[in-house]
Order: sequence, then C-alpha cells, then structure tokens
Amino acid sequence: MSEPQTEPGKKQWPKPLGEDAYIGFAGEFVLAVQHHTEADPAALLFQMMVCFGNCVGTSAFYRHEWTRHHAREFTLIVGKSAKARKGTSWNIIKEIFRLADEGWSKKRIVGGLGSGEGVVNCVRDPQTERDEHGRETTVAGAVDKRLMVVESEFASVLSVSGRDGSTLSEVLRNAWDSGNIQTVTKNNSLRATDAHISIIGHITETELGKKMDNNAIFNGFGNRFLVVCAKRARLLPDGGNLTDESFSMLADRLAKAIDAARIIGRLTRSEEARKLWHEVYPKLSGDRPGSFGAITSRAEAHVLRLSIIYALFDGSSQIDLCHLKAALECWRYSQDSAQYIWGDFAQGGLAEKIRIALTGAGDAGLTRSQLNNALGGRIAADEISAEVDKMISSGEVMSVMKTTTGRTATIFRLCR
Repeated sequence: MSEPQTEPGKKQWPKPLGEDAYIGFAGEFVLAVQHHTEADPAALLFQMMVCFGNCVGTSAFYRHEWTRHHAREFTLIVGKSAKARKGTSWNIIKEIFRLADEGWSKKRIVGGLGSGEGVVNCVRDPQTERDEHGRETTVAGAVDKRLMVVESEFASVLSVSGRDGSTLSEVLRNAWDSGNIQTVTKNNSLRATDAHISIIGHITETELGKKMDNNAIFNGFGNRFLVVCAKRARLLPDGGNLTDESFSMLADRLAKAIDAARIIGRLTRSEEARKLWHEVYPKLSGDRPGSFGAITSRAEAHVLRLSIIYALFDGSSQIDLCHLKAALECWRYSQDSAQYIWGDFAQGGLAEKIRIALTGAGDAGLTRSQLNNALGGRIAADEISAEVDKMISSGEVMSVMKTTTGRTATIFRLCR
C-alpha cells in the first residue's frame, strides 16, 4: 500500500475503489445498484459498512492486546459540491436496512447531535437522580445500546463541538474508542457503558474547510472518521431501473448476513492475513506530517475495524486475507480523500508548522521570538514574518498587542 501521490500545486481526486473492496455482500450490493443511481459507489460502500457494523452490535469483537475492537466506525462523506448526491447515497442504504431490520432502523437511527449529554442520554445506564429537595428517583437505562447517528448537515456538529464548554467532541471520541462515555453536570451525571455508537456525516468540501478547525484536526476528533470523497457518479434523468423485486432480494440477503454475524463472538486472523498484517503494520503505524498526518493517524485501528466488518458480512469468525485486503483498499481510498482535502498540508510546509505551533500555544499565543523558537530557530525571521502576514490576510491568524512589565509585544493566535 503506497502513500498517496500529489502533483505539485494540483489536488488529485482519489483513484476509484479497486476490486479488492467489492467483496462479500457489501461489494455485491454496491455493484448491483451502482448503475441505477447517481450516488458515488464509495459513499454507498462506506455507509453500508458503518450501518452493518452498528446493526450487528457488540457481540463480535477482535482482541488486540487488551483492547476489544468492535464493528464500530465513523465515516464522513465529503461532497465535492452540494450536488454530490450524498443524500441519495444515504437514502438507498437507509431503505435496504429498513427492509432487512425494520426494528433497528426505526428505533436506533437518529440525527441531531446537539450536545454530549444528548448522546449519552440515548444509550444511558440506569441511574439514580436526586432533585432539589434531596429526593431520589431511579431512571431506567437504555435497553439497546446501539445508536446509528446520521447527520446530513455535519457542519452543525463541528460548530457545536467547537464551542467553549461543549462536551460533544470528548463524548464522541470516547464513544469510538471504548463505548464508555459520561458527562458531569452540577446536579446529575450521565453515564453509558458498552455503548455501540456509529456515525455517518455528510458535508461539502468547502464547509469542511471552514468548520473543522485545528483543534478538531489535532485533538483526535477528526482522525476517528473515515474521510470519503464523493461526487455524482452519473446523470440519470429518469432515475435507475432496479426492480423492487431485485432490491427486496438484496434486503433478504442482508437480513441473513446480519443474523449470522450476531452469533459470532471473538474473531481471529488466518495465517495468510496475519502475514500481510505484519507487512503493512509498520507503514500504517508510521508518522505523517501536518494536518494530513493528524487526520490519518489511526490507520491501523481503522483497517482492523474494517476487516472485522468484512469478515462479519461473510459470517466468518476469522479475518481472512481477502477481508484484510478489502479493508486496506478502503483505507487507501480514505487516505487519498484526506490527501485531496488537506493536500496543501501534507508536506509539512512552513504554514503548517506555524499552525501546529500556534495550536499548541492555544489562547496564550506566541510572540515572534517564541514562534521562531517553536520552529526550531532554523528558519529566517523574515520568511516566518512573510508567511504569518499571509495567514493574517487570509483570516487564519490574528495579531494582538499585549503589554506586560512595561513592554508591548505582538502576540499571534489562530482564529477560531
């Protein structure tokens, strides 16, 4: 698996998913419907994978050291424009799951991520609450800890999570990691253990650039999402012509795959898959520079979880070579999508180094001399000043005057 390549000064749209990704029912489904929809095949496949993993639940897992990895994933479908048919892709996935598991579809698919407390409340444990008079009442917990969050306007989620005092980002990060999440308020606290939360978000490339700030990129929020570039695949003025009978047959097969996957417990790897995993693991775990590196820094965990989902689609308790290859191809596409979106940052240029330094400084900011020191003292001061001036002109950096001990200094901070 090679690193994505970008021509200098030119953004490269991700190379289409290769045939390795289209295995098992997920692949067969996309191949069956792709010519009957304007939706991007990659958007269909990733959303199918995420929904299936959530619908199956936590019974299946792969143990890596002392961590259990479940079929739990987040994906962010990024449209090249507002006409990328993101909604169309979701409508197809939503309909086939409605036919395959109507109970899950009606009760466990939600939207509207307004707060961390709201997320925890959907999957909360039983708890005792005390009112202002000291009287205790017991509140029942959620019977079903699965939650499939679908946000057609993910820009609003980024806005909420970036507000001062918001717990949304922290809750979602912990939800992806372990499923053990909580929020604490003055009078009560909410807690959920072993929650199985998956997320599908839709956003345009422009909105993503505006709304995903450096905090979200570098604090681990962004890298828990599989980034998927999507665009309109074809023009179908009269729509597709896949028959209801054919679609129902696909739904029946999906229902059987869900039932088979739910009785699988611990997964293992085949010997062939283990050998390939050993080959790719060093590169998956390697460091990458800048924003691109931050967004793609959970490569090995994503590949593992995708391989689990592929195995579950086959009703297999063993991750075979084909499942791992499929997961790697999906990751390749997601990595290339990140390269496309954050490509200007991939090479770790001066602007990106300034962003990283100012992100680390937070609201305190840095003076010119402090910024020079943070950059290692090896870059000419006039070069740094020229780059900072560009970032101020673009609205990315602000400068403020601060007086301490009788001296006035210019402080640089990232705009939020």
